[in-house]
Amino acid sequence: MKTLNNTHKSQRGFSLIELMIVIAIIGILIAVGVTGYKAAMKSANEAAAIKTLRTIAEQQMLYFNGHQRSTFGTFEEMRKENLLDGRYDSTTPVVEGYIFTMKVIPKSTNQQAAYTVNADPQVSEFTLILLMQPLAKDIQS
Repeated sequence: MKTLNNTHKSQRGFSLIELMIVIAIIGILIAVGVTGYKAAMKSANEAAAIKTLRTIAEQQMLYFNGHQRSTFGTFEEMRKENLLDGRYDSTTPVVEGYIFTMKVIPKSTNQQAAYTVNADPQVSEFTLILLMQPLAKDIQS
């Protein structure tokens, strides 16, 4: 019987404190990893949006030069001339998670033709619902 008790004492497992420390370290590593992943995804999406803006600017110059340097085109006009692909079929297309808006300023006697293009991140319905829930709770109380 004595040998059985000695072997049982030498095979001691992890204490609760040791287990909690390991779980806390794993939690910290996951938090750092998720934050880094989100930052990398945001950076990649922004790079894609910038690339798309440059493509639109290049196609605008082709449109401008093709129309005797008198006007810039809207998304629909550029789409009709096959300068942009099918992703730009609406007046505010959503491409790769960004909403693109364009404003074309026609040429006048005292102003050159111009345009502006903006790319705003798309807010998903899930994010919008999460933002609205605290407001709904405040209104009910």
